Amino acid sequence: MTDNLLNEIKKKKKEVAPNSKNQKAQAELIENFIQKKPRAVSPPKHGANAGITPADEVLSSVLRMDVASETLANILAEQGKIDMAVEMLKKLIWKYPHKKPYFAGKIHLLTGKQP
Repeated sequence: MTDNLLNEIKKKKKEVAPNSKNQKAQAELIENFIQKKPRAVSPPKHGANAGITPADEVLSSVLRMDVASETLANILAEQGKIDMAVEMLKKLIWKYPHKKPYFAGKIHLLTGKQP
């Protein structure tokens, strides 16, 4: 199927000749891309980042954005990410100080320690 598509593109390319220098440069760039047939490959993870999944990377960026919710803390706890869940609950204590005893109790249940 890919070969059919490439052949069709080549035929269409011959039908429409580039007019300007910019169009010629773009056509060359596209032709080089087609010839190389690049593939997207994730770089291997080493050291401290080994074993980190794309979902973990997204979650890490969410946590850096100061997004906090009890539901997310519960999901983290269910996934066994206790440290992240505790950090989320601590953020919630700062966000909702009147609910500190409630969130502190959840932290205590997760860790066995007081926050």
